[in-house]
Amino acid sequence: MDRRIQNKSSSEAINQRAIELADRGWLDEAIREFSKAIDLDKDAAFPRINRASVLMEQGRTLEALEDLISAVKLAPENSTTHLHLGIFLTKFAPDLGIKQLHSTLELDPRQLEALLQLGSTYAEQGKMTEARKALDAAFELSPDDPIVNRECGALAMDQGRVHDAITYFKSALKELPGDPEITMDLGLAYVHAGFPEVGTKLLSELLDRFPDHIYALYNLSAINAESGNKAEALKYLRKALNLDENKVRSWLMDDPVFREFADIFHTEDNSREKTPDIE
Repeated sequence: MDRRIQNKSSSEAINQRAIELADRGWLDEAIREFSKAIDLDKDAAFPRINRASVLMEQGRTLEALEDLISAVKLAPENSTTHLHLGIFLTKFAPDLGIKQLHSTLELDPRQLEALLQLGSTYAEQGKMTEARKALDAAFELSPDDPIVNRECGALAMDQGRVHDAITYFKSALKELPGDPEITMDLGLAYVHAGFPEVGTKLLSELLDRFPDHIYALYNLSAINAESGNKAEALKYLRKALNLDENKVRSWLMDDPVFREFADIFHTEDNSREKTPDIE
């Protein structure tokens, strides 16, 4: 067998083994194996992409970037190399990431992940028209995909199109029945659409299955607070605070729904400080 072909075959096998190590959380071992695969086949782009993913998990950002740029240089005609570099760049340099994602789509207009990332990045920049264009293209490619429907629903919520959001979230939940995050999205969409009973029912069912779902607890508290049911609101809010007090208090600071609760919790804080522990 030709030595180059043999090395390529061995590199692919090692790359696969490294992926399995990374999946198990053995990151240092995975990096060593990816490096071996690269040494055997220096023209291989995908071991570099995979090593970059693990380097990112370890916080080794510049090394990851070097690998991704090398992968694009090795396989400039491959849309996947551009996709991974684009996704990376959107985290640190969104405009560069957007440019790279458009390069991905020039090579492969049906690259669904590129469209989703493009939509998400545009939305984070507040460019809602561009975001909707990207997500509409993703929906046209894969109208039954639950991730596509959830992203479209989230954008519709941000734009105030709550009835559209409900349609998207229901489609996503149909494909992923019982998914907790989509269930919560749908519940909140119903609340914003003026159907608090339906939203409350969905969030309560979610809480029955996941009693420590802090977002469901907080939102149920907010729904009850807005409807004037202070006792129920406090019940859910206290449970949420018990799970992660710092996080929930940071939410409360910016949430006008809970303004009237500030005095209650201030009183409770003082009470805890003044009450000695009982041994």
